[in-house]
Amino acid sequence: MKSSVRMGMVAAGAALAMLPTSAMAATYDHADAAGDTSVISFTDFSMTPDPANSLGDATSVSVDYSKRTLTMVTTLAAVGTADGDAQMVTLSAGKGKWSYEFGAFVATDGTTTIVDRDFSAYKSGKLKRAVKCKKLRVKADLTAGTITMTAPSSCVRSASSVRFTGFTGFMNANAEQFWMDDAFSDVALTDASTEVGTSPAVARGGTAVVTDPAPTTSTPMRRGKADVAHLVRQLQRMR
Repeated sequence: MKSSVRMGMVAAGAALAMLPTSAMAATYDHADAAGDTSVISFTDFSMTPDPANSLGDATSVSVDYSKRTLTMVTTLAAVGTADGDAQMVTLSAGKGKWSYEFGAFVATDGTTTIVDRDFSAYKSGKLKRAVKCKKLRVKADLTAGTITMTAPSSCVRSASSVRFTGFTGFMNANAEQFWMDDAFSDVALTDASTEVGTSPAVARGGTAVVTDPAPTTSTPMRRGKADVAHLVRQLQRMR
């Protein structure tokens, strides 16, 4: 599924607000296509589709939004096995003009770095002090290729419903290359204006299960290469 959101996560909430109303549910399961990663240049952050790569390639994302807890499980086709390799999952949940980014960077030895930010203060390209979700928990199972993030529903303001955008990524041990996959789209990223995927509305405490396909109508929004650079820097710190 697609929505025109700038590549990355910073302003996802504003784009999500423009999406049409759809049937809401407590659980959303998205099966992502294989072979839709793009390799990112460290010099100019240009993007080139790399269908032969499976490292950091999302194959599915499952979201469950209960009254008290938000659980997000991302499955990767393959993970790095060399010392210093790092994989990334970052999902943004939003409604109206706000969004919250949940991010996890996992090294081959299981070392996990949490990078989460509240973008509700995002305005005119500048961030005020970001609010952290102090009870965000991350569990990585690199054998199964899954990264699970769990947070209290209060971290998304206990909103009646939220929509998601998300990305996965991989960087090799020598930090020579970085791959990125839009976890909610079957189309590889090619530049900062590439249409990226979004989930349908996921209702807090709902009972149904929403699966693809779902509404794809959207309003365009753009992002700069600085957001890609941010993700690359986070992976570099895992080395």
